[in-house]
This record gives sequence, C-alpha cells and structure tokens, in this order.
Amino acid sequence: MEKLLKKKALYALLYAVTAALFEIISFAVMGMGVIPSYWGIDLAFILGIALLIFIVPSETASIAINGVLLFIQLVVCFINEALYSMSGMVFSLNMLNLAKEVGGVFNSEFVNWWLLAGLLLLYAAEMTGMILLRRFIHTPRVRFAKNAVILLLVCCIIGENAALILYQATVGSFRGTGISDELADYNNDELLYTTQFIPAKALKKFGFFGFYFMNISNAIGSLFGGDEPSEERLELSALDSYFAEGEMSSSAYGDNIYTGTLEGKNIVLIVIESGEWYGINEEYTPTLYEMATEGIAFTEYYARDKTNHSEALSVLGSYPVNSDPATRLQDSDLAFTLPNLLGAAGYTSNYFHANTRSFYNRDVTYGAGGVFGFDTAHFLDDMPALDNCDEDGTIVKDGFYDFDKDAQVTENYFPEYTYKAEGDGAFFSMQMTLSSHGGYDDLIENGDYPFETYPDMTEEERAEARERFSEECTVKGFEKYYEIIDDYPQTFVADKGIFLDTDPGTSPYSEEELWNIYLRYKRYQAGLMDLDEAVNSLVYDLERTGQLDDTAFFFYADHSAYYHNQNYILKGVPEGEPWNTALYNLPCFLWYGGSMDCKVSADGFYEGYHAMDFTASENTDSPLQGGRTVDKFACTFDVMPTLLHLVGFDYNLNLFQGVSMLSDRTSVFVSRESGIFTNDIYYDGITVSVKEADGSWTQYDYESTLYSEEGFPENVTEFLKDSLQYYGKQEMLEEMYRLDYFSKRPIFGNVVKDGQVFRYVRLP
Repeated sequence: MEKLLKKKALYALLYAVTAALFEIISFAVMGMGVIPSYWGIDLAFILGIALLIFIVPSETASIAINGVLLFIQLVVCFINEALYSMSGMVFSLNMLNLAKEVGGVFNSEFVNWWLLAGLLLLYAAEMTGMILLRRFIHTPRVRFAKNAVILLLVCCIIGENAALILYQATVGSFRGTGISDELADYNNDELLYTTQFIPAKALKKFGFFGFYFMNISNAIGSLFGGDEPSEERLELSALDSYFAEGEMSSSAYGDNIYTGTLEGKNIVLIVIESGEWYGINEEYTPTLYEMATEGIAFTEYYARDKTNHSEALSVLGSYPVNSDPATRLQDSDLAFTLPNLLGAAGYTSNYFHANTRSFYNRDVTYGAGGVFGFDTAHFLDDMPALDNCDEDGTIVKDGFYDFDKDAQVTENYFPEYTYKAEGDGAFFSMQMTLSSHGGYDDLIENGDYPFETYPDMTEEERAEARERFSEECTVKGFEKYYEIIDDYPQTFVADKGIFLDTDPGTSPYSEEELWNIYLRYKRYQAGLMDLDEAVNSLVYDLERTGQLDDTAFFFYADHSAYYHNQNYILKGVPEGEPWNTALYNLPCFLWYGGSMDCKVSADGFYEGYHAMDFTASENTDSPLQGGRTVDKFACTFDVMPTLLHLVGFDYNLNLFQGVSMLSDRTSVFVSRESGIFTNDIYYDGITVSVKEADGSWTQYDYESTLYSEEGFPENVTEFLKDSLQYYGKQEMLEEMYRLDYFSKRPIFGNVVKDGQVFRYVRLP
C-alpha cells in the first residue's frame, strides 16, 4: 500500500510540474513575463488537480486524467500564443461558435512551430514518465482497507482545503481602487477577474487556471442564467433611465451643416476587406482614388477587429459581447439597426457578399428578413453568375480561399443592387468585399504573371506558364490585373503611401525578401483592383441609368492587411510594435454624386474598364463638397452614427458607441481583438504607448506609472478616462441586447420616464 501511494504521489507531482512548466513557457514566449501576477490562483488549481490524480484509486484513471488535462492545456497555450502574436487576443469560450470560420481562414504562418514542438516534447516526456512509473515500479493489486480510505480522505480534505485557502487568500489580496477613483475600473482587479473585460491582461494577472476557471463560470452563467419578472422590470427601468439621460444628436452636434445632407438619397456602403490606403492609388485603382480624392477622405480613421465585428458595427452601432447575434439574438427586435431605421425612412436595404451565406452565419444576420433587418440579401449561393456557384445554387469552390470576384457582383447584379421595393424612395445597398482577403502567396508559389521578369524563359515557356497559371493559383482570374501591375505605385491619397526601403543596399530585407514582399503586394493590389473594377462598373451603370446624382458611397476598411506582416512591412513599422497605431490607420471616405465629380481615364487599362467624365449638377450647393480631408480621429464605431447624421436622423447618443465623423465629437476605439486607442495613444491593458511629436513612441507600464508620484501625462489620463466611458456604455448596451429591450419599448415617438420626455430616434 505504501509503495502504491508513493507511486501515485509521483503521478501527481509529474502533473503539477508539467502544468507549471507549460504556463511558464507559454508566458515567456508571449512576452507576459514568467508567472502570473496572482500566481496563487494557478498554484491552488494545480494542487487541487494533483490531489485528484493522487486519490483516484485506478492507476489508469490517474494517467488518463493527467494526459487529458495536460493536452487541453497544451492546445490552449499554443492557440493563445498564435492569437496573441497575430492580434493581441487570447482564446475564450465565446470563440467556439466561430471555430469553423476561423479555421477556414487560419494560415500556417501564424503558427509558432518551435513552441508547439517544445510543448509536445515536454508532454511526451511527462506521459512517458508516467507510463514508465507504471511499468517498472510494480505494485500489487490491493484492496483499499478502511484505514487507507480514511487516510486518503484526510489527505484529500486537508489538501483541497489548503488549495481553497490559497485561492481565497489570493483573491482576497486583489488590489482595489483606492489610488485613482477616476480610473477605478482599470484598477479593480476583482472586476477584471470576474468580467475579463481586457482578456490578455486578465490572463497575465490571473494565469491559465484562474482565467479559464472564470471564463467557464461566465459561460455557464450566461447560458443558464435567468431573471425573475420583477428583476427584469427593474432592469428595464434602469435602461429607461440610461436612455433618458442620453444626449440627442441634434443637441450634441448643434447647428451642423451636414445634418440631413443625404436625406432621401441612395446609399452604397462598402466594407473593404483588409483595406489599406496604399492599395488605393492613381496607378492601379483610379476609380477608388478619384472618389477618395474628389470626395471627403477621413484620413485618421482606425480599425482593428475581425471582419464579422467590423462589418456588424456599421449595422448595429455596437457589438454585443455576451449575446451572439446569429444565435441568442435571432428572435430579438433590433429596431435600432441601420437597415431597420432606414427602412422606416423609406429605404429598401440590400446586402451583398461573394462568399457562402453560412460563413459567420450571415444568412441569419444579414439574410433577407434576418436579425439585422435587410430586405434582400445576395450571397454566393444566390448568385449563379459568379464562378463558384452553379445555376441550382450548388457551391463548387475549392475551399475558402477560392474567392469569387467582387467585380462580378456589381457587373451581373446591378438591378438587384439598386432594387427599391414598391413605395420606397431610395435604396441602401451594403457590400462586404472579399477579393483583397489574405493570404497573398499566389505569385510567390506560381510565378510572377505575366512572367516577363524571367528572361531565361522562352516565349513558348511563358505561354505555357500563363495557360496553367490560374488553375494552379488559390485565387483565380486576376491575370488582367497582374498584367498592369509592374511596380509599386507613387500617387496616393493624402500621402498615405508605401514606406518601404526597396534599395537592397540599405533595406533591412535581403534582395530575395524584397522580391517576395513585392509579389505579395502585387497579389494584394490585384484584389483592390477587382474592387475598383466593381465600383467602376457600379458608378458607370448608375450614371447610365440616371441615378448617380442621387447616390452616395461610403467606404471603410474592416481591418489591416495583416497576413505575412504586410501591414508592418509596407507601412515601415518595425515588426513587434503592435502599439504603433499606423498599423490600424485605414481607408475611409465618402463620395456623393450630387455635389462631387468623378473623372476617370481608361488609358492603359484592360478592356471593359469604363472611362468616366461625370460632373455633378444635381446638388452643387450641398455642404458635402469634395476634394477635402477630415483629419480628426475616427473609428469603426463612428460609421453608423455618421450615416444617420447625414440622412437626418436625430438619435440618442446612448444608443450607439460612436459619434458622427462630421461633428466635433470624437470617440475612443476599444478593439475586440486587442488594444484601446486613438491615433496617438495605445493601451493594451498592460502598457500605455504614447506617440511623441517626432513620431517616436514612449511606453509606460500602466501599474508602475499609475502608482508612482509622477503618474501619467495629463493627455494620457484624459484618454484613459474617456476610454472607460466605452465600458460603462457597453454594460448598458449588453443589457439592451439581453433583455430584447425594443420588443418592449417603441424605437420612435416620445417616451416619458419620471415625468421627463425623451426619445430613442427621431425620423428625418
């Protein structure tokens, strides 16, 4: 019996040591230090699990528990490092509902193979040790005597109570908010532990076991939690008070000349997949360049979120953290969405995306009559004119990366794009683009089409290579774009260009690396050229049918072109500087046919590209005059409030996270991936990075600076205070989503609360 107990104690010890090493290694590789700040939580859980392994009677069960738990920890540590290195995220259970979509776009370049090999080697060594212990330290099969059972129970009670005491003592040592009440939420460790509102910071502070214990607890509470009717009434009343305190946009923006300038006008909203300013240039995307330079360019627009979040922000004005729109909100009354509000103002709303309707569950959210309120929706499954869809709607594409072209959507479905239901006065059409999505290795793997840069090839060999090129590429049909791109462009919007030293003598990259960088850029630029062709076709048909005068375009990017670190390389940002906000400065611009010109030459372009010589005449006195830039900070939160402002809605600012880009108000961006920032300050929950006048960045450790005598500069303190307003507002908006608030309250009309009259939204 004594020999068996010693053997099982070794099993438990092996688990504890390996679990601790997994944490130490992953923390070190992620740059989070060595151990979590509150290491007692992890130690308590490791001790508790080790005791479980010790007291389980069966050796096989001990080894199985050990192996399963360590393997889960290994996988999560590996995923965390990949997510954190890519975007500053860490894995949480709410990501599981999008596992298929994330897996579809995952690329091996995000994998740290050395970390994976190290963790697997350590795991194999631990499991081998346990198997050897079982094989070579023989213990007779014994029946646990009464005294042995009592001994095990005593050990279990003492050990588990010790673990519980350690856990409670550690939680009891959490720092409160006594130092700086104005930043209370950032300084409250208990709040961070229970809500995990800055996930990476929570992982760093509380460790693997503390983080995922609370993550699982929150997920279970969210899944099974419910409210009594009386509690719901109190919560509804709290929301009533919250909205009653909200400022209306008409008051916030004052006598703003842009209010209602697009009332009753057609609106085209285009979300540019992986959009970058350098991809919009005079040489290769002349229509987009013309609309950005002859329109209003928001040159300090920033975004950093996954596509589904960025896309939905322009429809919802916020994004629920705890209520997935495609599942928990599918039966909710989301009266405040952009399609629903525009529908009440006489618009027909149409949605387009050249991918399958099931990806990100868009059929439920953006589908006709779906959660978000679009009247019509067109996906790959519904557009047989696209290459990868048969007439009967059967998808024939070869995986996610076999993209259908954005240009085919507008060229083949113009009547659907401009559809207005009987009785409606205008259309609102939204397109989520696809062609510019990463990765960008086609030309590296298959050669630089049209192969003119390979002098050792005969013309016959070139012809053969061209013939098989598209079949071998992941993204097909871009040859006409590749034939035009012969170098980096030189003419950009507001000097938002490429900052890459291409001289092999002075560049930090070798000649071979520079060539691969160029080929990846060329593939990316071809994707933007396809979007440019789509817009060129749409503008041409709108002019041809007499609708361009009454149509406005609004473009914004969902996130940067981060595949292969292209956002770092072409913007001249040193790799490993995720705080440098230049990475997230992306295209956003407005063009209106009533008051802005569009003159595009087709010289040197492929057959079928439309030259245009459009001169605005319908509304030349409009305040929306082109050829100008707006250089105040703006972000994805601001897209929907800007459109509502332009159409003429008077809306409660407490209903949306952002503000109009054409007002004097500004917002702070809180990324669902990682980072809280404006154009010159970035906070990741651990470090505050500040851009200086000379362009350099100064970094402050948040906690050591906050608790020092000198503290933060005043502008940083104000930024941190402003960013906390997001969390306060989001807490109330989460309740709005959870309680299906607008199924119980009218979105339009006067509302009275405690004798005070207020509104949610007023129609233009």
